Amino acid sequence: MEFTGERFIPADNNDELSVEHLHRYHSILPLIKDKVLLDIACGEGYGSALISGSAKSVIGVDISAECIVHAKQKYFAKHSNIRFAEG
Repeated sequence: MEFTGERFIPADNNDELSVEHLHRYHSILPLIKDKVLLDIACGEGYGSALISGSAKSVIGVDISAECIVHAKQKYFAKHSNIRFAEG
């Protein structure tokens, strides 16, 4: 998936942009333990994958078919409690 500036892609961005995005997910980790979460506008799936470590399960949803395909390929096999859907 190519970085266009529209969506955050962790491996392709600078530290400042990473902090701007990742802190949002890290800040909720204590609140989501054993909960079922819906991650709307999940983009390439990095946040859904991150929170899946604390949550009971996560459903990542994005309007972009390309993002969902990418998220499934990159994160689905590594996280048994995560699903991705276009919507």
